[in-house]
This record gives sequence, structure tokens and C-alpha cells, in this order.
Amino acid sequence: MKLQIILAGLVLSLSGCGEIESSARLSQDVNRPLVAGVGDTVIEIETRESLPNVFGKADLYGRTRPTGKVFVVYLGLEQGRAAFERTTVRMQSNATTMNSTPIIIPRSSTTTYSGSTTFSGTARGGGFAGSALSSGTASTRALPIILPPSGSQTQVISTGISRCEERTCPAGYPGCCPRAISLRRIQQLH
Repeated sequence: MKLQIILAGLVLSLSGCGEIESSARLSQDVNRPLVAGVGDTVIEIETRESLPNVFGKADLYGRTRPTGKVFVVYLGLEQGRAAFERTTVRMQSNATTMNSTPIIIPRSSTTTYSGSTTFSGTARGGGFAGSALSSGTASTRALPIILPPSGSQTQVISTGISRCEERTCPAGYPGCCPRAISLRRIQQLH
């Protein structure tokens, strides 16, 4: 009965986890101007989603798995306009909470023993006999054995490359420097 209550509580708590959510993280600091030379990556975005559990819901601890990356590279100037190349990489992962969690084997134990002992014998000029009760505990403590997760695989499922260019040069850069450009905001053009 007690096991059924614990199991029911575990099922309810795990199935009550949130829905799978996607997120994106920009790797550059957005509070300062970006300076880029020809061929430099000016924007790098990593996209991720919640690590699913056995019920298809989001991981209770907020772990995530990769779903892609976006890179924007400064190509230089073309007819007085800044040109960029956007590369989108989509990834698929089979990572779940079941294959991304290590197995921990505790190595601490406590042994309890009890018993009785009877004894008899002879000693200098006489014999003796008796019995005694004995009991005790012995504890062993050691670091646990940690087996790494069984592993998951992530693979690229598609890539895409598109070109875009800045409509006008940023303020303070008349004619735009052909070797480097400082951009406060990069706009994707259609």
C-alpha cells in the first residue's frame, strides 16, 4: 500500500512538469557596439528546447538540449552597403532525461550483528564454562560510484544560407570603412 502511494505521487509529480519550451541565447553582449572585420561572425545565436522526460514533458530540473544555431557573418561592403551572410543550422537530438542522467551507486553501508557464544575450557587446575551475548554494528563509508549517462546523439538535419545587406551605413561612418564597420543594430533585410 505504501509503495502504491509513493508511486502515485511520483507519477503525478512527473506528469505535472511543464510543456516543452524553446529558447534562444545570443552569445554577444548587446549593451556595447559590435566591431567586425570582413569574415567575422557578428551574431551567434544558439537555440535549445526543454529536455523531455518519460512523459514527454519538460525536465523537472530545467535541463535543455540543442536544436540549432544561427550565425551572421560580415562580408564587407558591396556598393557602399554592409553585406552579411546568415547561416542557419537546425539540429535534432535524441537526448531525454533517461539517457542524460548519470547512475549513482552508493557505497556506504551499515552491518548489524547479534548472537550468543558458549564457551568451555580448562585453566590451571580447573574447568570453566559459560555463555555470552554479543551484538554490534559496523559502518562503512566510501564515495559513490558514478556511471556516466548512456549518451545521446545530436545530428544536423538542415542548413541554410542567405545574404542580407544594411540599407544605410551607421551614423558616424560616412561612406563606411571598407575593412571594418561598427554596428549598433543589424537588420535582416528581405
